[in-house]
Amino acid sequence: CVQSTAFASTYLFTLPYSIYSIYSLYNRRVVPAVPFLLSCVFPAIHSPWFTKNLLGPMCGYFSYSEIRETSDEELSKHFKTGKSYILAAQPHGVISFCGMCSANYCIDEFRQIKTAAASVVTKVPILKHVMGVFGLIDASSKSLKRHLKNKGASGSVVIYIGGIAELFKSSRKEERLYLSKRKGFIKLALTSGTDILPLYLLGNTSTLTVVKAGPLATLSRKMGVR
Repeated sequence: CVQSTAFASTYLFTLPYSIYSIYSLYNRRVVPAVPFLLSCVFPAIHSPWFTKNLLGPMCGYFSYSEIRETSDEELSKHFKTGKSYILAAQPHGVISFCGMCSANYCIDEFRQIKTAAASVVTKVPILKHVMGVFGLIDASSKSLKRHLKNKGASGSVVIYIGGIAELFKSSRKEERLYLSKRKGFIKLALTSGTDILPLYLLGNTSTLTVVKAGPLATLSRKMGVR
């Protein structure tokens, strides 16, 4: 699938391209670094139109479907009364293709729901614009508390509970969750008076394989990717 390949490639090549851009600027070669510079200057744009109209083939490629206890109509009714939710999603996977498919599969109103991401994802040039179409917000406690003050769908947020620790536990052979040490979202729900809606993303860990050996997990944590 072209779309899934494009997003995966972005993860792989953002860091090398950023290093190359800085090297080019150091050697006074501006042209190769133009996309990098533009991405540094302009903020990411949430684009429900993009997720609605251009991600359909990804859903077909992965044969995506949803099983729900609560219907769209019921959730929409709650949103209209000003009720918001913390959507607690697991497992993370290397890249959450399930989350991307959901952004295409859902009704228009639900595309207002933002997704919490590590600070580095919302700030790294190129990566922040590619992933920003899904409506990312900083996963810091301060940012989430501020966001949950909004009402309805626009005040709801998807949180990948396991974060980077769960990413490095991804396995094609078994489902692994990192939850026992992740109770911050419970505290957030209690202090903000927000209900939790659990999401289980079947198949999210079977699309890509993560390299678990080496210092990558430690480096990711130090960079703030949690």
